[in-house]
Amino acid sequence: MLARRLKLRVLRAPVIERVPGAAELPFAAATLAKHSSFDAIICIGVVIAGDTNHHEIIGDSTATALLDLSIAKKVPVINGILVVNNLSQAQARAGDEINRGKEFAQAALEMAQFTKKWKTN
Repeated sequence: MLARRLKLRVLRAPVIERVPGAAELPFAAATLAKHSSFDAIICIGVVIAGDTNHHEIIGDSTATALLDLSIAKKVPVINGILVVNNLSQAQARAGDEINRGKEFAQAALEMAQFTKKWKTN
C-alpha cells in the first residue's frame, strides 16, 4: 500500500506499508486514515482467479470498503487492486505499455489536488 502526503508544493517520499493480502487493504487504509493526515492513500494489490469465485468476492468487497472509507474519512482512497485471471494478465498491467501503478499514482495526485482546491475555496 502506498500513502502519500502532499503539501501545497512540496512532495514528500511516499509511505509504504505492506499487508498479507488484498483483503487486508481496507483495514490498513482505514488505520492510516484514522491515525494520520494523508492527502491520498493508494491501495495496490493483485487477486488472481482460482477454481472458485473467491477472487470476485475479494474484488467486490474491497472495492466497496475502500470507497466507503474514502467518503467517510473525506480522503481520496485509490483502489489499485487488480482482479485478473492469471499471472500474465497481472504482469501485462505493470509494464511499460500499460502501467496501472503509474495510473493509480496519477489519480491520487489529481484527487489530492481536487480535495485541497475545495477545502480552501
